[in-house]
Amino acid sequence: MLDDTEHGSVPSGPGGRTTTVDNVVVRAGRGWTLGLVCVVIFMLVLDTTVVMVALPEIQHSLDAGLGNIQWVVDAYTLTLASLLLGAATLGDSIGRRPMFLSGVGLFTAASLACGLAGDPVVLDVCRGVQGIGGAVLFGIGVPLIADSYPQGRSRDLAIGLFGAVSGSAVAVGPLLGGLLTELVGWRSIFLINVPVGIVVLVLARIHLVPRPGSRSRRIDLAGSLMVTLSLFCFLLGCIEGPREGWTEPWILGAFAGSGLAGAWFVLLQIRSASPLVDPVLFRSRQYTASGIVGVVLQGTVVASTTFLALYAQNVAGFGPLETGLRFLPFSLAAFVSAAAVAPLMTRFDSLLMPVTMVVAALGLAWLTRLGVSPDPLVMVPGFVVGGTAVGIGATVINRFAISDVPADKLGMSSGTSTALRQLGMACGVALLGIVHQRGVYADAVEKFRTVPGLSTHQAEKLAELASTTSPAAVERVAPPQMAEEIGRMSLEATTHGLGTTLSVAAGTAAVATLVTGCVLLTGRRREHHADRSV
Repeated sequence: MLDDTEHGSVPSGPGGRTTTVDNVVVRAGRGWTLGLVCVVIFMLVLDTTVVMVALPEIQHSLDAGLGNIQWVVDAYTLTLASLLLGAATLGDSIGRRPMFLSGVGLFTAASLACGLAGDPVVLDVCRGVQGIGGAVLFGIGVPLIADSYPQGRSRDLAIGLFGAVSGSAVAVGPLLGGLLTELVGWRSIFLINVPVGIVVLVLARIHLVPRPGSRSRRIDLAGSLMVTLSLFCFLLGCIEGPREGWTEPWILGAFAGSGLAGAWFVLLQIRSASPLVDPVLFRSRQYTASGIVGVVLQGTVVASTTFLALYAQNVAGFGPLETGLRFLPFSLAAFVSAAAVAPLMTRFDSLLMPVTMVVAALGLAWLTRLGVSPDPLVMVPGFVVGGTAVGIGATVINRFAISDVPADKLGMSSGTSTALRQLGMACGVALLGIVHQRGVYADAVEKFRTVPGLSTHQAEKLAELASTTSPAAVERVAPPQMAEEIGRMSLEATTHGLGTTLSVAAGTAAVATLVTGCVLLTGRRREHHADRSV
């Protein structure tokens, strides 16, 4: 049982809920803290997974291209990843309760705006505002749990429950998204957050215990600005480059701006007395390895679900609800593996990181066998293995985000870990999107050139359209006498593009296995050498 108090009975603080004795914070009602954090994180993770299934419907409803659809995902993950570090550090400084209340309020208001958006650009902007609220909540979620549970078995169990709840959001997301999209419409996937957010705000004001921040910690505003600018410019170039042309001056300028802002950010971190990211964190081999796992796992397995959802509806012809049901094995595997791995953390913590990457690579490689007509013997095992990797990885990463970290740096530590994962997701969607588009275009243009009566120029234009929209849209604009054949070829080209995308993702996960293993082994050798020197 996770007791409500530690180190005996002591006089209570404000509201009879907390006090400090000999620098030990004694917490009562910790179940409320864990419960509220889990509900909020469930909502945040749900808002990523629930959107995946609704993307084709959003694309059709708002007449949006692939670039706009990518921004529905990336506007959220980009702002979340780039602002999370600053939000987490701010929570260390001014206290996590006011940050929690502000984050819930902003996320709820932005969800309402997303549900009312009538234009793809407006939706993308509102998703960005959602990401700001998400950054605040992700940045202080794990530290709030760490504040309430001392390091050891009780904290590991709390983090395990937290990981299981995150996994359950992955589990429920596709199914709920499909159900809401099909029965009510895609707007409901955002509007459902509003009543939940209001209830959480009320309960948090009553039950969340205030804890003073560390006023000695300064906020690195310049660092926050530079990392945000660097990531935004990079993703802007990746997403818009295929459509606008890689040699366009403003695309080249976006990449140049990203590089300059990134270099400036690194320089600021080296010189700052209160850096946004403390380099000391990465002296731990386990923290570094968990960061690599987080980036690659999100950038391969999780990012691939964007293209798998588009495939399920645009190629396989599933409706939103059917798509959600097809994703259920992935989701349940993530939930079950996250809960099951928690008791194994103490004995196998480091080993679980390369294992996660191996499992991820296997799942992605298996899914490359998907064809125009999806085979359940390919889809179901691939989703189960991929979901297992996500569940194991989430629990392991959360554990190392707060292991052996001082209380005044919990926000920075967990914030850095979460930011890396969100960065992996944002970059994964953008970079795999490039691979997907190039794969579809190359296969489509080759096929279209064989169609009698279709000029080379027409073949290239149709292939360009196939790489950015659905096969049905290509068939609608093709010459009537050859529309059916071009539609069939578009389905095959889109499937080919998905296979190429999943192959690249699987290869990346395989390389990450070797890199993670090397980091862990190198760190272990250094520790062994240090022990012998002593």
